[in-house]
Formats: sequence, C-alpha cells, structure tokens
Amino acid sequence: MSSKERELEISIQEDQIHFQKWKCCLNCDHGRELIAGHPCLKWNAIPPLDVLMVGCNSWEGILPF
Repeated sequence: MSSKERELEISIQEDQIHFQKWKCCLNCDHGRELIAGHPCLKWNAIPPLDVLMVGCNSWEGILPF
C-alpha cells in the first residue's frame, strides 16, 4: 500500500468515526472521557483495544460532537 493510499484510508476512517458511521469508543457518549485517560462512563473500566476500535453493545451517540 502506498503512502497516498494509506492517507486516503485514514481520512475515510476518520470521517466514518466523526459522522458516527463507524461506532466505537471514540464517538460514544460513554467513552468521551477515554481520551483524557478516564474509564468508560457506563462500565467504569478501560475497554480493551479491540473494543476501543469497534465499540460494544452499549454504544450511544446522542451528543452532536
């Protein structure tokens, strides 16, 4: 994969996360504090890496950002 192809892939993934087409901890209301090192607000735990990437059944996206 070339550098330009990878940059395009990253851009697509970022858009999917931002517009909540790819639901994961990064755009979940319960996970919004994970960036600052805090645990998931719903489960009071730091999710494993695979869950951070794909989310869980408790995903909620009510906030508009």
